Order: sequence, then C-alpha cells, then structure tokens
Amino acid sequence: MSVRLEYFAFAGFCLLGINACDSEQAPGEAVAEKAKPIEQVATILKPEAATSAEDFLLETAVKESDTLESLRKKYGEANVIKSELPGAEGETSQGWMLFPNEPEKKLLVYLGESDLHPGSIVVNELNSQWHLSNSVKMGTDSKALQALNQKVFSFYGFYWDYGGVISDWNGGALDKKAADGSHIGIHLCPPENAKLPDNYLSGDGTFQSDDPLAQKFPPVVCELSLSFPQPE
Repeated sequence: MSVRLEYFAFAGFCLLGINACDSEQAPGEAVAEKAKPIEQVATILKPEAATSAEDFLLETAVKESDTLESLRKKYGEANVIKSELPGAEGETSQGWMLFPNEPEKKLLVYLGESDLHPGSIVVNELNSQWHLSNSVKMGTDSKALQALNQKVFSFYGFYWDYGGVISDWNGGALDKKAADGSHIGIHLCPPENAKLPDNYLSGDGTFQSDDPLAQKFPPVVCELSLSFPQPE
C-alpha cells in the first residue's frame, strides 16, 4: 500500500471512530454512516483515465528526427513494427506502423528518402483518437472545417485515388504549415449512412465546400497526415 493510500485509509478510519463515539443512532444507521467515509476515500483515490486526448496530438506523435529505435523506446518495442504500407494507385512501400493491433491508436509512418527517418505519418482508422491541435479529427465534417478556415476551401471530387483530398484552403486560417515546417493534409470521404444522389461530388475535378451538395450532405474527414519537409 502506498503512503498516500495508507494516509487516506487512516484518515477514513479516524473519521469512522469519531462518528461512532458521538452518534446516538441505531446500530444499523451507524453502520451506514461508517461506510460513507470509506466510499469517499475510494472516490478520491480512483485513478484517472490512463490516456487523455492530448496524448493523441498528431503534431507531436512522431518527429522528423525519429528512428525506429527512438519510436520503440517512446511507445514500446511491441507497439512499433516494420510493415508494408498502402500507397496511391495500388502501390505499397516499406515503413513503420505504430500500435498495429489497436485501431484507435494505429499510425502509419512512411519513410523519407534516407529510409531511416519519417517522411510522413498518416491516420486513416475511422475510430482513431489522433487529432490535430486545431481540434480537427476523424469524422469532422466540411461545414466545421469551413468555419475553422473562415473561408470556402477546395477539394477533389470523390471515387478515384485522390478523391476527397483538400487541395486549397484559399488563404484561410487553415492555410498554414505546422510550427516545424511540416505540411498537414486532410482527406474527406462521403458521409456514411446517407442516401446520396448519383452525381454526388464525384470525378477528378475540384469542388468547393459551399457547393449545395456539400452543404446538404457534408463530407467528413477520413484521413489525416503530416508530411515533413525533405531536403532538396
């Protein structure tokens, strides 16, 4: 038992003793009164949640200078593995995967030109807890993004390899790089469980976030990425 736990337990029993001596209640009532301080102590000592939202801040998850060894030291060797990662147009590439068996924590690390350090990191699990410092997370819809950007933004139409990628923030509040110079990417997908029209924002052209169809059926964030600047 820790010193703190012993302290609260001792204090609880002292309170019980005082209540027992001073009270003129019936025995059954006295027992109920005695139990109350113990419950209060248990509430005080109840451990906090093991993980808070700040633990899943994407901008601080992986550094450009990280290596496989440094990430294993930070997250645990079993939680960082070498893996073949999906790429555009059906291609794959070698990289690293964080928390491969926990979808809400999973993070894909694509390697830079040296194959020793991260080039970019990607989150694409729909129930992921990773989020950006501006509160954008998986499931954030285009209306919320437009409000954060304070301007209409552009994105590619859906149903092809680059479908849903936000292509231009048009000089809005979200049109900026991270503090370390890395580029933040956001990928949209059509909303689930919605009866969408056949012509819903599809094709390799660009659409605006104030498009009538985007306003009626707002697409949602389905991928977040962070790309580190590469040497020229």
